[in-house]
Amino acid sequence: MVAWPIVVAATSSIVARLGAYAFLRWIPGHHFPPVIVAATAVYLTVVFAQSVAFGDHRPKLAQVFPRLFPKDEGNHEQPDSGEGEDSAEPVLYDDEKKLLKIFVVGIPDWRESGYSYVTMVINVLLALLTLDLVFRGPLLHPVQDLRFSRVGFVDQTSAKVLFREPDPAQLPVYVHLKASGSSSWTTTDRIYYLDADTDYTYPLTFTGLSPDTSYTYSLSNDLSGKFTTAPAPFSPKANSLIFVTSSCIKANFPYHPFSHSLTFHGFEYLSKALRSLPNPASFMLFLGDFIYVDVPLRLSSSYLHYRAEYRRAYASPSWSLPRLSSLPWLHTLDDHEIANDWSGGNDTAPFPAASDPFIHYHVAVNPPIPPTSSNSDETNTTYFQFTRGPASFFLLDTRRYRTHPEPQPSSSPINPAISSNHSMLGITQLSSLLTYLRTPEPEYVHFKIIATSVPFTKNWRFGTSDTWGGFLSERSQILNAMHTAERDLGVRIIILSGDRHEFGAIRYPPPIVSMNANGSDVVYDRTPASGPHEFSVGPLSMFYLPFRTFRQIDGEDVVLKYEPDGNSKFGVVDLKNLEGKGGDQKAIFKYTLWVDGEVEWEVITKRYAKDIWDSNHHGTNQFDHHPAALKRRMRDSTSPPAARDVKPPVVRPPSLVMKPTSASPVGSPPPTSASTLLSLTSKEWIVPPRPKPGRKPATDTPPSRRKAQNRAAQRAFRERRAARVSELEEHLKQVEDENDKDQDELRAHITRLENDLEQCRAEMLGWVEKPADMGEGTGIGCDKRSRSPGSGHQPDKRIKTEPQDSLEVDFTAMYSKPLPRTLSEQVSPTSAIADPCGFCSDSTPCICAEMQAEREADQQASAHSLSRGHPASISQFTPPPSEGDVSLPIPAPAPNSTASICASGPGTCAQCRSDPNSTLFCKSLAASRVQVAGSGSSSGSGCCGSRTPGGGCCQSTSAPTAPAPLPSRTTRSRTTASSNPSTASPFNTLPPPRSKAGVTLTCADAYTTLSRHPAYERASGEIASWMPKLHASDALLSSRSAGTQVKPRPAMEIDAANVMAVLKDFDRRFGRNC
Repeated sequence: MVAWPIVVAATSSIVARLGAYAFLRWIPGHHFPPVIVAATAVYLTVVFAQSVAFGDHRPKLAQVFPRLFPKDEGNHEQPDSGEGEDSAEPVLYDDEKKLLKIFVVGIPDWRESGYSYVTMVINVLLALLTLDLVFRGPLLHPVQDLRFSRVGFVDQTSAKVLFREPDPAQLPVYVHLKASGSSSWTTTDRIYYLDADTDYTYPLTFTGLSPDTSYTYSLSNDLSGKFTTAPAPFSPKANSLIFVTSSCIKANFPYHPFSHSLTFHGFEYLSKALRSLPNPASFMLFLGDFIYVDVPLRLSSSYLHYRAEYRRAYASPSWSLPRLSSLPWLHTLDDHEIANDWSGGNDTAPFPAASDPFIHYHVAVNPPIPPTSSNSDETNTTYFQFTRGPASFFLLDTRRYRTHPEPQPSSSPINPAISSNHSMLGITQLSSLLTYLRTPEPEYVHFKIIATSVPFTKNWRFGTSDTWGGFLSERSQILNAMHTAERDLGVRIIILSGDRHEFGAIRYPPPIVSMNANGSDVVYDRTPASGPHEFSVGPLSMFYLPFRTFRQIDGEDVVLKYEPDGNSKFGVVDLKNLEGKGGDQKAIFKYTLWVDGEVEWEVITKRYAKDIWDSNHHGTNQFDHHPAALKRRMRDSTSPPAARDVKPPVVRPPSLVMKPTSASPVGSPPPTSASTLLSLTSKEWIVPPRPKPGRKPATDTPPSRRKAQNRAAQRAFRERRAARVSELEEHLKQVEDENDKDQDELRAHITRLENDLEQCRAEMLGWVEKPADMGEGTGIGCDKRSRSPGSGHQPDKRIKTEPQDSLEVDFTAMYSKPLPRTLSEQVSPTSAIADPCGFCSDSTPCICAEMQAEREADQQASAHSLSRGHPASISQFTPPPSEGDVSLPIPAPAPNSTASICASGPGTCAQCRSDPNSTLFCKSLAASRVQVAGSGSSSGSGCCGSRTPGGGCCQSTSAPTAPAPLPSRTTRSRTTASSNPSTASPFNTLPPPRSKAGVTLTCADAYTTLSRHPAYERASGEIASWMPKLHASDALLSSRSAGTQVKPRPAMEIDAANVMAVLKDFDRRFGRNC
């Protein structure tokens, strides 16, 4: 016989393990934690107190796990000899039985001490995980300092936003609002006081908004968010509406030990579905159980504990997932926000404590109350009504006004006696709902949607009394009003419900006739898709029931779909107003069920035009018992299913016709009128016509599960493809709009630059056409470098590889200076070299006189020497000729030759106009010359102040005469740079002394030579370091016409030696092959 300690240990271990699995992965009921902890405690007590029953010797942990628990080397205890005797027993399956008992049942065996301790640790670990699920959230996350904001109800011209700010240092809180596309913020509100009465929450209301506009709100305490107003009625976007519906969330369930204790795992699937929608969802219609105050354990019933549960729900990190932070949430109240299966009214504890945070956190930003409600206290009214797009909504409160359920079903499901003692809605709310159902809607509204936190159907056979199945009298009254609204108003009635952790789709066909006087036998319309439809979905993030509790019990509640599995289930509702594009179809209602992040099922319900609706239900009255009407309705109800929602019904031969007889039921009074209730006692069978051959269209229910899965997968693929194509088209349109905007900005910028260029050209032409009294300027400023007047002209000493002084050019300071008003402020005119130039003084050498003497010498010798070709010394400075170079000897230029010369100013030659980099080079060189010349003069007064009588140089002794023409110079130029000669010259800056036979390059040719260097791009970033090394001189272009000297602006030419020096500097600093 098995010892009692083994039985107790095995029982407690099994209870602890099964209970922990059910609690952590199945249902986090409040019964499990105490059972699991108690079973684990009993298990450990029995194992350690009665260890002899599990073996002769219980080894210590240090003996079983020597690495984890080291011991002294001198202590060597030998195991009992009995262990060796037991191991020597030749039992065939002894090891397998040991392991089975140890790991599965949890019974330790000290002969397998290591495995025994492991199974004990498993039981202890399961108990600890149970306690972790219960207490980690409340203990580690009190969230007293929670700060958050969320979007509530939003309509065409207003929006509601809730925020919480417990820090008084942030007060007052300023509220700012900005519309999309606007850069200005508008201050809409200032909150000076928040206290604990509202748990530091405040509902903001933005009014005067524009329809279909995105807004961004920002608070001075660094909280912000976005919302989009509803489109205006009759606008194109008002013809469609997409929203999400679900219920029931519990943090960190199913339990994950390494997840955040406030994480909602179902929100990841919700975020995935929201991102896959073709258009953003307008709102989330959440149908109760936002918190589970009694799951897994009720720790308190005070209003402070209820508030803490709401704060923990809003402190979840799952709200930061994409598309969730800006999604408006609309809430209804259910039992777990109060107590499980609550039906105690609104005055019994703990309802007042539970209602406090629900009003502050949810009702404050919910939709408005019905206009027909007689309740004047809007704050405590928790049922709501609003219209959005092609649908109107009525949100019920099934807990605040509820009484205890009916003790038994009503005797008549058709017209039962209404009992005021048992009600789910209360008199006021029921009256508002019935008024809503019989009120006509605008022509653009095609659906009336009723949201209830508990299922409207009575098909759930477990916990039926907590649903509308416990209030059948009130349910029957509301259902009759729904049938009447569909028949008389031509709208479709949709019921959305939650609470049950299963999905069920139910159709309520309208009754046609009652067969008995008491209404117990009813014939219902069998037309497909007739009657109101209900979609009950849940949970969003919670457990699901592994056993089936849903079944159809009569023809009043017809099952369309039942899906119990899945920890995360929600529905996506898509409403579309066809605006006459669907023929007889006026609107479409599409419901898509998502289970654990995948599309599981979808259905489409259509709304027809009023005349088509009347033809489908012509003369229909559920209490009309005329024999002709009865026969017609029975023929319609028993005819084969047809696509009545696609086209008007076609009269077909009935497959079964039931004819009433004139006999009256026994015990019933004889008929007195044509409307007297008749009973059917005979049947006439008619063979239906033979179906047409060929392939039949697919039915609503596929014949096999595999086909259903294939259809669902294909449908999901088409939807994903359509969503992806729509997303790409939207992105393409956005890119095209940005491209068009950039092009417009660039065109406008080009136009501005062209206008500036024309203005600059006009100013330059004005400078060229100045009066002759300005004279011929030989340069801007005067070179102040000391130079001996008697020094000879030595060409070999004039060409330097590197200048002795390294000039730094401050372009910022140069360009920040205002432009001179007149040219005379910078250029000192001179009539001839004999006249004083105005730039020299008596104590300084006159460069003008030296230049005049140099020109006279060069005029005689350079023409003959340069016509024979380039000097031999140039080869050591110039690079090897390339394909674009001209290697033929260049004769002296003709009087009108201006090839590759910026004659109208820097950047005006053909090459500069074709190459922006060449333009930048020329203008930078001219600016450098101006800066160097300016730094060498004193306030532009020249070297002598122009004190000579003729205004010339002070050291010139000859009479003012016309300047001699410049000697011809040899240039090395590319053939492509001389296509468009000019007639003007760049800025005048006096060059340094030049040798008689010095070789020069034009500005464009110098740029061409430098740009061929591999390191030019890198060196262009340091242009200020090497640009001053290029010493430029003036090339005066002259021509004689009738003995008159033409004096255009001189062009710039650069000594070839300086160009070579810069090239060598490039080689030294950057290398030849960089």
